[in-house]
Amino acid sequence: MKVKVINRNEEEYTRERAQDLKKVHRNYDPALHQFQKAHEYTRALNAAKLDRVFAKPFIAALTHSDGITCLARNPRILNSLLAGSADGDIRIWDIPLKRTLRSLKGHTGAVRGISFAPDGETCVSCSTDCSVRLWKVPFAPLEPGPVAAEETAVFEFQGRNAFRAIDHHWRENLFATAGSTVEVWSHERSEPVNTLSWGADTVLSVKFNPVGADRWANVAARYSSVCIVVVASPAWD
Repeated sequence: MKVKVINRNEEEYTRERAQDLKKVHRNYDPALHQFQKAHEYTRALNAAKLDRVFAKPFIAALTHSDGITCLARNPRILNSLLAGSADGDIRIWDIPLKRTLRSLKGHTGAVRGISFAPDGETCVSCSTDCSVRLWKVPFAPLEPGPVAAEETAVFEFQGRNAFRAIDHHWRENLFATAGSTVEVWSHERSEPVNTLSWGADTVLSVKFNPVGADRWANVAARYSSVCIVVVASPAWD
C-alpha cells in the first residue's frame, strides 16, 4: 500500500497581515491539476477531523424493546446499571459482560425515575401508572453467560397521580416522588409520610442533597416557566 505524506511549511501559507492576499501555490506540471496539492491537503485535513469526530468510545449497545426513559447507577456495585423504558420494563445490566441480570416486571406505564438505596441492595422506581415499586437488586454472578430472569416487586406504593421523578434518601429508608405534588415515602408505610405542594401544576424533578440529607430541591413547571424550590429540614412525621 502506498502512503502519501502531505507536509508543508505553515509560514509559507500564513499571511503576515490581514490585508495580505491569501497565499495559494499552484502546481505547474501540465500532467496534474494545478491545485491538486491544495485539494489533497484539504481532503486529508477533513478526513483527520472526521476521524476525531466519529472516534467515540462506543463499547456496546444494551438494547430494550422500547425507548429508555431513565437510568440509575448502583452506588455500591460499579458494574450494575438499571435502565427503565417506556413500556414499563426495568432491566438490571451487568456492564462488563453486557448481559441482562434481571427484568423487573410490574409497571404498566412508562418508567419515569429510578433511584438506588444507599446500601445498593434495593431500589425504587416510579411510573406514569401512579405506582412506586420497591425492588431487590441481586449481585452479578461470576459465571459468564445469560442469566436473565423476571423479578417481581417487594412492595408497591399507590399514588393518586402519575409520577414524574423519584429520589432516595442518602441515609434513611425514605424517598421522595414528584408529580402533581412532592411526597415523602417510607419503606415501612403504604401512604406518604408527608405531602408538600407549592401551587405548581406539575413538579418535574426532585433531588435530595447528599451533604445536607434533610434538604431537597425540586423543579416545577407552571405556565411554561421553571422555578426551583429548596425546602430545608422538613418534618417527616
